[in-house]
Amino acid sequence: MPTTKLWNSNSSIDESKKKIPCTKSAFIRATEFNMSEKIIHYYRKIETPHSLLPSCKEYLISLGLAEDADKITDVERESCFNVQLSISGDLESIQKDRLEWLLAETFEKDHLKLEKSFFDEEVPSCKIWQVEFGPRMTFTSAFSSNACSICRACAVPVERLELSRRYRFHLAQDMSEESIKQLKAMLHDRMTEEEYDKPLTSFDSGATPKAVKTIPIMKEGRAALEKINGEMGLGFDDFDLDYYTTIFKVSALCIDFL
Repeated sequence: MPTTKLWNSNSSIDESKKKIPCTKSAFIRATEFNMSEKIIHYYRKIETPHSLLPSCKEYLISLGLAEDADKITDVERESCFNVQLSISGDLESIQKDRLEWLLAETFEKDHLKLEKSFFDEEVPSCKIWQVEFGPRMTFTSAFSSNACSICRACAVPVERLELSRRYRFHLAQDMSEESIKQLKAMLHDRMTEEEYDKPLTSFDSGATPKAVKTIPIMKEGRAALEKINGEMGLGFDDFDLDYYTTIFKVSALCIDFL
């Protein structure tokens, strides 16, 4: 099975092409980067694990949804690299070649396409259901951090690069909403991932941080912690409440003593 060069730390590339001058203007452009910059999409065709189809069927059967399980005839997968550039324009030709060299499989370069999903090439005659999952937009994944480091080492101006997974289910008939809900829950981790209902155009989640709130532990003691614990669902038990209350009291005594 060929490996993706993006993860290969020993990838060989002309050292003279990797060097890029670090100027003050380049630094200013980087720090003034606007998160609203466009995202480009590279789709890569990948092999579907043989265990995926029977696993989906068995999961639905275990939930009493055997009728919907029988409707699934096949499952396909592809990856999508959501690439956010740190420049406002397009990549230069050599930068584009380097990026595609990193993202493509070593011996299957034709399995990588820009802005065109492999799911769109052949539309099956049966009913289909497609879904895509990727990292939550509220934080940058470890994959993106490593990928951007590799791109910067190759002088490719990438600010963020997230990998999402796309599934296409072939169906004999439409499934129920409950089966779709259960399959979505099975195929992704709700804590770190979310569903992408359309191709990403921005990594801006739209979330706004709440204002900083002061908890008057020194004035109200444990009662203040109990109140915020209930409001925010922090999950503190009696031990936690006593422990954190004691920490603040001891800290205050130390400060007064000093």
